[in-house]
Amino acid sequence: LLRRELYNDASSISHEVDENGTKKTLTPTEYTKLLQQNADDLQKDHMIKETAECEVDYKINFEYGKDYFVGDLVQVENEFGQKIKMRVTEFITSISSSGKELYPTFKNIEEEDEEN
Repeated sequence: LLRRELYNDASSISHEVDENGTKKTLTPTEYTKLLQQNADDLQKDHMIKETAECEVDYKINFEYGKDYFVGDLVQVENEFGQKIKMRVTEFITSISSSGKELYPTFKNIEEEDEEN
């Protein structure tokens, strides 16, 4: 559940670079460093800055896939009664011998406003 995957099309990175009008072929180490930097930059753009762990009681209240979906804004309340509006960014359903477990991930929409 902690793993996140992201597709990185690094086709803009070449083994050859133009330095002062002269083409230079990068060493494998230099090329790998460029690819790593590109991946790091892409990952920084997609990092989850704030998440909320929660439990969903799927037998009552609202049902995922019927009442709300990924991308929807929802109001989340913690055990202390504090409420905040968040966006559903991911939803994992796990069915095992111990039963059905739901793992939603939310993003604070105030951060979205700051980014735009």
